[in-house]
Amino acid sequence: HVLHSLVNACTRSIVGEDARAVCPELTVTQLLAQRGKGFVQFINRYHELSKAAEPNKLFSIPNAWWDEVVSDAEPPLYPKAKLMYEIATLYRADFAGSFGLAMIGSIGDDVGKNLGMKPVFVQNTDGFFARSMAQTMASLREKPLIRCKNCMKTPEEVGSDVRFMVCSACKNKLNITIHYCSQ
Repeated sequence: HVLHSLVNACTRSIVGEDARAVCPELTVTQLLAQRGKGFVQFINRYHELSKAAEPNKLFSIPNAWWDEVVSDAEPPLYPKAKLMYEIATLYRADFAGSFGLAMIGSIGDDVGKNLGMKPVFVQNTDGFFARSMAQTMASLREKPLIRCKNCMKTPEEVGSDVRFMVCSACKNKLNITIHYCSQ
């Protein structure tokens, strides 16, 4: 999703891939760092800032590197240079917004159209209950305990010379060795 969204944001940007130069925090490496924690932090930060921004006003994600661009410039900053900085800030905001929009679209397409996705359980509750549910759901077995008609039988009920298809649970329970032919 991250790479697809970066490519999509570059395609949508007026300056193309050059827009990535003004958004150093939007790289595949940084977003996928710590198993995607960078991506989650970016999305949360973007969401919080967009909610706090004034309606119909442009907002930009604060970045120490970007803020130093103006402070490191030789004073006084000429009007043309200030205008260029403001235009680059617009490119930056456009690229970050396009990335976020592409990311939401990519994930939405994956969830909405992909039949191979596992069903998602949505719970609108407080944080404690949601975390408890997530831990419980994560600890549940993915495969059922009973997989075939022989799973509930004891070795005595099955007998010693019976031939049948064996699932992995039966194989472990019956303690039998299965030899496979390589032909």
